[in-house]
Amino acid sequence: MDFWKLQGAGNDFILIDNRKGLIKNLSSMARTVCHRNFGVGADGLIAVEASGISDIRMAFFNSDGSMATMCGNGIRCFSKFVRDQGILTSDSFSVETGDGNKQVIIKEQNINASLIQVEMGKAKGIRSMEIIADGTSYKLIFMHIGVPHSVLLVDGDLIDFTNRLGPQIEKNPAFPDGTNVNFIRVTGDSKLTVSTWERGAGRTLACGTGACASALAAFRQNLVNSPVRVMMPGGQVIIHVAADGALSMEGWAQLICKGTLYLPFQ
Repeated sequence: MDFWKLQGAGNDFILIDNRKGLIKNLSSMARTVCHRNFGVGADGLIAVEASGISDIRMAFFNSDGSMATMCGNGIRCFSKFVRDQGILTSDSFSVETGDGNKQVIIKEQNINASLIQVEMGKAKGIRSMEIIADGTSYKLIFMHIGVPHSVLLVDGDLIDFTNRLGPQIEKNPAFPDGTNVNFIRVTGDSKLTVSTWERGAGRTLACGTGACASALAAFRQNLVNSPVRVMMPGGQVIIHVAADGALSMEGWAQLICKGTLYLPFQ
């Protein structure tokens, strides 16, 4: 099976066209191809599928084989893939995800990298709470943006916080489905630095939905103005927060390589 590998802000993904449904067990395939020693290596597998309610459907699987309803950096890579492959021919189209339909605009396009805007919708279930991690009480803001996210404003080394506290908070009993954990620091009137521990993937170089959650959490506390430039270890995205809370994400998707998978799949 042919594949492309793309990255968005350092999050890398394997993209395949599965509109004919030839791959039945995408979860197993994800665990295999995403392995960085025995596969191609990636944070996740994304499959193109036909949709009855949108222009196209995105199926996303984490590297551990778990399915996720939405991935912000992934949908940009997905959008570049379907546009560059000619699966869709317009620069504006809708994508069916587990979090509903998302409107996409290809703002700049070339074979190496494309600038893509995604209307992410509104966060749900926003609430403030306290949690104990590593023997210390931390305040966080929890919300759903397709997947569950917790946002913590911390003072110190973000990578250290991510590695120490991320695994504990992800699996805390307060989050029955687990949670992605975003550690943030305000670095300007409209700028954040963010490090994310992703549910099912561990610490990653970037997280698109995490960038949205972080920007919204900081915006709601009057810490930043919109649009918010979110800096992550792997790159940056721009998050627009509308007056009604609707979120829009803009960032690049880059093609890394193309190839053929020879591993056995069912």
